[in-house]
Parts: sequence; structure tokens; C-alpha cells
Amino acid sequence: VLAFMTPLAGDRWLVQETMCGHMLATAGNEEQSEILRLMKQQAGGKAVVYEDAASGRGLPALYKAVCTHHGENTAFNQTRELLQNTDDPMVRHSLRLFHEFLGLFAHNAIVTGQGFGGVYLDGGIIHRLREMGLLDFKTMQPFIAPDVAPVVRERLAQTPVWAVTDPYDIGI
Repeated sequence: VLAFMTPLAGDRWLVQETMCGHMLATAGNEEQSEILRLMKQQAGGKAVVYEDAASGRGLPALYKAVCTHHGENTAFNQTRELLQNTDDPMVRHSLRLFHEFLGLFAHNAIVTGQGFGGVYLDGGIIHRLREMGLLDFKTMQPFIAPDVAPVVRERLAQTPVWAVTDPYDIGI
């Protein structure tokens, strides 16, 4: 789920829920394009959305596509198993791509919703990755602020990104 928060009069906010997790996933490079192609093929031709590539539910499908791409057999079928085996090269590769796709998702959300005031990441997989020291902002950043129009790239590069650590206080 993605929501936009817009300030109203006084200290009130409008929270607008969206279905943006179901935006078609896009690729920022050839490797991502090939992984999305494999994910679509593995899903019987169904379009790949960001929820398929950058969520806890989608991580096993991303991992399966990475293994296929590298000619490796899949050893794990569930997100829990993947996160328990982060020393596995295919799992590490999948987590890198997960963060790249999360960066692309954040990019599209920021640009579409004028969300230059900041992005707050929340949810089960975000919490688990953060707790395990695997939440990788450095990998996400180039995909949040890719080489686009200079004025947009500058604003994207200045957009703060946080992981929510307290469900009742997001710092607003």
C-alpha cells in the first residue's frame, strides 16, 4: 500500500491511500528488464507489478527469477527461508534487486505524487530487513534519483527516505 500525506489547515493531514503497489514494475537497466521478463514468464504472462518485485510476498518470485537467470536451482520457497539464508549468493543477489526495485517504486511514487517532502518505508519486510541490518538505502538511492531531467533529479536526490521504527510516531 502507498499513501500520500498532504498537510491541511492547522495541524491536520489528509491521508490518501492508493493502489500504487499495483503499478506496472519498470526496469532501470538490462538486468532488471531480464528479471521482470522472467517473472512475467513464471507468472504465466501476468504483468509484473511492484508488489511482485519489492514486497515480502514477492521476494520468493524475485529469487526464483534470479536463480533462473543464473541457471541455478531454487533452494528456498518462502520469504522467511530467504531471510534465514542471506549468505547464499542468489539470495544476496535477490535482495540487491529487491532494493533496486524498491528504489524505482519510490521514484515513481515521489514523482507522481509530488512526494519530495519525504518517503516513509513501513511494513513487515521493511521491519525485518531493518532489524537484520539488511535494509539497504545505498542500493536504493541511485534508483530513486536516476539520471533524469536535472531539476527532477536534484529534487529526488534531496528527498529524505526513512524507515518507520515506531508505529505511532513517524516524526510529523
